[in-house]
Amino acid sequence: ENDGDTLERYLEMLRFVCRHYRPAWLRLANLQEEFGGAEGMRTAIESVREYLIDAKDEAERLSGWSRVAELARRTGDVAAEIHALVQASECATVPMSVLSNAVFRVNQVLSERRDALDFDDKPILLRRLAKVMGARVSEADAYDLSRLAWLHIRLGEELMALQYATLGLERDKWNEHCLKIVGKLSGRFNADF
Repeated sequence: ENDGDTLERYLEMLRFVCRHYRPAWLRLANLQEEFGGAEGMRTAIESVREYLIDAKDEAERLSGWSRVAELARRTGDVAAEIHALVQASECATVPMSVLSNAVFRVNQVLSERRDALDFDDKPILLRRLAKVMGARVSEADAYDLSRLAWLHIRLGEELMALQYATLGLERDKWNEHCLKIVGKLSGRFNADF
């Protein structure tokens, strides 16, 4: 009998323990990830989500959703990864670097796979992410602003994208990403940027 079979045999008992001691969901997720193969990572996601149901604070939510995003990425479930990244990004305690990396990853996934999200979910999730990052623009550097600009391009909001890229150039006049966005969009608008 291998470790995966042993885990499966005791799974119901472990879930019983988890329902009575919430942090045990994370331990169960570790076991599922370690011994369950590809299916184990998918079930580990569910265990972390169970943990998140009664998360006590922003730090627990941030670490839990970040863990779901990483597990989903490793299983190739990009829709679940993006959903988890958006949830993590909405935590009040999320550092700007983590938020910016989430926006980068979402942009990366959508540039590789336009169909990564359902047609109806895509604008909702992108707007949520853009709203969170837009509210923290004072903390953003030029790279962060270029990532936010790309989100707005994906939403069809090119003027807003141009404004963020221009702001990025005010912070770093040589930022190649902002320069590229401004070069691409500035001719489309009759505005002084």
